[in-house]
Amino acid sequence: MTPRAPTASSLRWIGTFIGPLLLLIFLLPYLCGVSGAFSGEAALLSYPPQLFLSRLLRAGHYPWFDPAVGAGAVDWSVRLSHAALYPPNWPFLLLGSGSAFADYPALYLFPLAAHLLLSCLFAFALARRGLRLDPAPALLLSLSWSLSPVFALQTGRLPAIFSLAWLPAAALFLLLFSREGGRGRLLAAAGAAALASPGGDLAAAAGVFLSIAVFGLALVLAFLRRADRLAARRALGGAFAALVLGGCLSGIRWAGLPESLRLVREAELAAPPPPGFPLSPAARAGFLGPGGVGAA
Repeated sequence: MTPRAPTASSLRWIGTFIGPLLLLIFLLPYLCGVSGAFSGEAALLSYPPQLFLSRLLRAGHYPWFDPAVGAGAVDWSVRLSHAALYPPNWPFLLLGSGSAFADYPALYLFPLAAHLLLSCLFAFALARRGLRLDPAPALLLSLSWSLSPVFALQTGRLPAIFSLAWLPAAALFLLLFSREGGRGRLLAAAGAAALASPGGDLAAAAGVFLSIAVFGLALVLAFLRRADRLAARRALGGAFAALVLGGCLSGIRWAGLPESLRLVREAELAAPPPPGFPLSPAARAGFLGPGGVGAA
């Protein structure tokens, strides 16, 4: 009996999971307690806030509404950087037991691996369905995207990973809406933008919104070049709607910013910072890139 040749559908499913499987193999040493390609410095930035939030959440306190977070011992920028307002992080926070050592996998390793795998799936879908690439280049694109935040943003800092994981999804749904229309695709793009904003800190959130705006503008120009005015209008309106709806849905993320900036100004008046040094034009332009916006 001759073996049956694999169908196009089965090959598509196999190709979809090759990237996450390779990524999981790459992450396996780190998940087993070996540093591997990662650095422990990122854990020092991400794990203590996760443990602190887990203890508060399990005790029935909600730090995103509590003005006495950390009894004032936590710096305002750290409070704005933690992922307390990021819904996919809540199950991981509830898994914590309050033990500083036992909670490390649940509060840091598992969400890190889960979002890197999620970003790989989203990037593969963007490459295959959105950009219509063949499986091989789509696989390379998905792996390069899911690994790039690891090395570019302090090798695994959770808020940045949370934020960047949703960027390919926002780009995919915006592209599909521009090309094919559909209210569901527009809402999906806005939802991805909304999830990306509260996941990261101010710089990451600003980078996400800048990336969506630039991608939308690129779609408008591409469709105008093809004389497809309907798709160009959808791209422009879709990008604007994703930014506005995403910003509104994640607006609570920014609620404490005016008060935080007021406290920073008071602290600077009490103890003026040392004089800075002038930045070159190239250094100033670097702040406009994803992850650099807001860092100034």
